[in-house]
Amino acid sequence: MTGHAEHRGLGQDSAPARPGMLSLPGALPGGFDGTDATTLVHRIMPGMIGITLRPGARIAGVDGCAARQALLDLTGGQPTTVLLQLTGVRSISRQAMGFHSAATTVTAFAVIGDSPLDLVIAHGRRGLPRPACPSRYFTGQDEATSWLQTHLPFIP
Repeated sequence: MTGHAEHRGLGQDSAPARPGMLSLPGALPGGFDGTDATTLVHRIMPGMIGITLRPGARIAGVDGCAARQALLDLTGGQPTTVLLQLTGVRSISRQAMGFHSAATTVTAFAVIGDSPLDLVIAHGRRGLPRPACPSRYFTGQDEATSWLQTHLPFIP
């Protein structure tokens, strides 16, 4: 993977607007060291954004809203694929899951987890509509990234 030029860390107390976000240029994906962020949003490559949720975190609606805003900031509202890493997350609120279902600029979601609980969280839409784009669950990042590359949006 290349191109982790922009990175945003979003804390539990983050507001959906820019002041609640922490910019982490050069941070490694999944690297929560030194922050209280629950969510990191970063560019993986043109047309692919990574969203990494802090293991052990409880993801609330404000976190989902802030992640959506960070995604829109990184992409300028252009279509993109998303690699969502939720390994070890304790819970994701219904409101935060709603941002996943309602994402209109996302051309494909690859969700990565590695436990039965991760699988339940990934598929636990609790009455929310399915995303309008293809969405698959994976246990490995390489397979997920390869699948997303088949769904990359056209970037002029």
